[in-house]
Amino acid sequence: MRNALVERLQEATPTVTLRIRGFTARDEAIGMLDAGGVDLAISNSPTTTPARILIRPLFKERFVCIVRKGHKAAGTPLDLKTFLGMSMQRWLNRA
Repeated sequence: MRNALVERLQEATPTVTLRIRGFTARDEAIGMLDAGGVDLAISNSPTTTPARILIRPLFKERFVCIVRKGHKAAGTPLDLKTFLGMSMQRWLNRA
């Protein structure tokens, strides 16, 4: 997916230099912007939004919960309170 995105950006904006940098903490993007290390960051929202930083949502994402057949949460509406009260043995992180 990353290659397709890079190719499309290069075709659309051949005079722009694109460098992709990774970061793990959502507030790290603000530090990189402040230091001049990047001009643009694509991330989830930072924990705080300083007035000097312009933030625009790109899209809304709908998260889902996947459980095994027979799990107590299967087939019933799952609200946030119930989800947070469930014991979790494994968390999967989308890369």
